[in-house]
Amino acid sequence: MQKDQLVNIAKKMIKNGFIEESIKKEISHYIEYKFNESINFAKITEVHFDIFREDKNNSYKLKAMTIIELIILASDIMDDIQDKDTHKDVPWSNMDETYSFNIIIGILLICLNEVKTLGNKSEIEWLQNNIYQFLLQSINGQQLDLKNELFTESDYLNMCYLKSGSLIALACILGAVNVDKQLREKISEYSKYLGVVFQLRNDVADMKNGFIKNDLLLKKRTLPILYFLNTDDKAYAAIKDYYLNSSSNQDPTIIHHELMNKDALLYCSIVENIFINKYERIINQLNLSREQKNLLLGIISNRNE
Repeated sequence: MQKDQLVNIAKKMIKNGFIEESIKKEISHYIEYKFNESINFAKITEVHFDIFREDKNNSYKLKAMTIIELIILASDIMDDIQDKDTHKDVPWSNMDETYSFNIIIGILLICLNEVKTLGNKSEIEWLQNNIYQFLLQSINGQQLDLKNELFTESDYLNMCYLKSGSLIALACILGAVNVDKQLREKISEYSKYLGVVFQLRNDVADMKNGFIKNDLLLKKRTLPILYFLNTDDKAYAAIKDYYLNSSSNQDPTIIHHELMNKDALLYCSIVENIFINKYERIINQLNLSREQKNLLLGIISNRNE
């Protein structure tokens, strides 16, 4: 099974990269959890490898798929620490943050080193020249998210482009590798659209789940919340008071009920469909076979699995 192959490759990378046994053992648990939860980014890498890569070396493909999932693992751990969302269901929930930072940095360094094994000299050089850009863009997006100073739909979309879209673009180029400038620009563009779709789905799911994560208690400004804050309707007065008034005495449980019974979910569904259509339009413009286009279009539905 492919997932088992990726787990084994990931563990081998960690074993070869770290010396300290406790770190290797801890990350091994993280890998099993993460890769069994989902390998959606690896699937994006796989699709782009199969369509665009000239050298169809299967070991390159499996390594690239593993690298992107390890990067996402490091990103997830950091995200949970920064958002104070580390809950008991994830294996890093009981890990001291100081140790977690060592793990995050170590995983990223190992991944950057493993990129050197993904092809010939020109392909590796091309990857190295592009991978840092997307990682830094994602960090910038995460910073915008953490600051919680989003005021408009445009602010939210820009955050999604940087935070999520950049990681998706990274998954794409790890598979496609040395594509020409025009195609690279297309990949960067449709990765932004995917970033909005997936970030929005996550934010809506977190809002529906209420208190599993801290978004509600920390008054995080996601797109559904921005809808309420920017809509002139007296029915949203309690929601606005909760999010805009630092001394608000509104009950978070009641506010959650209010959030779920208003129009924001419909609005978010419309925005999601707009960006799905943007993505599909670009894919259908590419000079690819119908089968190849369907593989790319399937990325949207695969994220629901």
